[in-house]
Amino acid sequence: MPLVPLVSAAPSHARSSTVEWGPCPDYLVAGPAPIECGNLTVPLDYASPNSTETLELELVRVPAIKGPSRGSILFNFGGPGFPARPNLASRSYLLQAATGGHHDLVAWDPRGVGNTTTFSCDPKGEFALDAGPQGNGSDPSLVGRHWAVANAWSEYCLADPEASEVGSRISTAYTARDAMRIVDALDDDGMLRYWGTSYGTILGATLAAMFPDRVDKVVLDSVVNPTQWYEGVDTEWLEDADKTLLALFQECLDHSAACPLAHANSTAQQLLERTLALMEDLKRNPIAVGGLAVFDQTFMAAVTRPVLNDATRWPAFAAFLSHALSGNLTGAIEGLAALLAFIPNPSPDGVSNNSPDGIQCADKGPRYATLRDFIPAVDSASSASRALGFYLGRIAMVCAQWKIEPRERFGGSFANVRTKNPILVFSQGLDPSTYINGAKNVTAGFEGSVLLQTDGYGVCWSSFVFGLDGC
Repeated sequence: MPLVPLVSAAPSHARSSTVEWGPCPDYLVAGPAPIECGNLTVPLDYASPNSTETLELELVRVPAIKGPSRGSILFNFGGPGFPARPNLASRSYLLQAATGGHHDLVAWDPRGVGNTTTFSCDPKGEFALDAGPQGNGSDPSLVGRHWAVANAWSEYCLADPEASEVGSRISTAYTARDAMRIVDALDDDGMLRYWGTSYGTILGATLAAMFPDRVDKVVLDSVVNPTQWYEGVDTEWLEDADKTLLALFQECLDHSAACPLAHANSTAQQLLERTLALMEDLKRNPIAVGGLAVFDQTFMAAVTRPVLNDATRWPAFAAFLSHALSGNLTGAIEGLAALLAFIPNPSPDGVSNNSPDGIQCADKGPRYATLRDFIPAVDSASSASRALGFYLGRIAMVCAQWKIEPRERFGGSFANVRTKNPILVFSQGLDPSTYINGAKNVTAGFEGSVLLQTDGYGVCWSSFVFGLDGC
């Protein structure tokens, strides 16, 4: 499917819809501040201006709590592939306090996510055992197999008519155009006010680059490098992951009475090395934990990464790891069950959701014809973190061979961008998922932007400063 160059500075359609606000569905749980919900009709395909096909975006609003509203602030809390409405609804009062209380706060579930044309490519039958983005992408003994599996899954998605159709219309460029449709429909002043975290900074940077003259106030919190996102393999994501794990071990030793790992009589570095050795052993000697579940290196990494992103999960992780390092399998399995209770399912309704891969791979431009060409990228991604780096190689293999081309992929630049008003950039000193180089890249590329850095660790400056539960 051909790419369509639609990265002009102006929206491609005039204002045509408004939002009628009303009660929210029961599954959106509000915090202390009241919420309202509504829908907005937008074009399904911006590359076809004569098409009459449309898409319904689902929105939630937290009205201003201090006097008449001074306009609306749009939010995206990360992903890609995660619905934004539940996050805003549950944190309504906290986010009103964080933003001053004078603005309406608005979030929407982006296209490809939730009920908004969910991208799903779920193989059935025997093929499903091998299909999809899974496994250790950097293991030398398996790298060829994983490359082939990634290619097979990509081919399967392309051959699925619904997945192919939806997947061509869920790029971040299209979501940015949806965002500006929301700005227009809110009928404020036509200017963009936006706060994005993690992947939300990719959307925010894309918005600012596509529509620089409509930027009022944009906050990018825990920044993913947008240039690398679109043009290469994301080697920077986990640059601080091992350092963050080391810092958590040091916190454990500094508060030994509350941390079971402190009784291992080790230094923080020794605890890190023992944990890495455990992960390496699980790669070669996975453990059956009941049913068809297998506790291996990939599973271990899958529970470790959310802990690094949110330190409130650390006590449960420390209890689990204490048993695992001491060889207490029964205690480790019990601790693992307790830990998993703290890790949310990105698809709580049980519907297969491949949106994270579909959106990310739609955005990425480079494609690789052979594994030989791609091996340097795998090595670079895997070396970013000894604990979690293979995740990057795994995801990168899928996008490197993705077959569904988007109707629009952002093709502009993040260098020398002059927005109507400067952008504010937040970053932690140690961020296990969004390395500070991403924040520095954006600050250098958007003229007049400012980087505010704290010395905390974890994902999202706002979590550290305002006490928000994750981002």
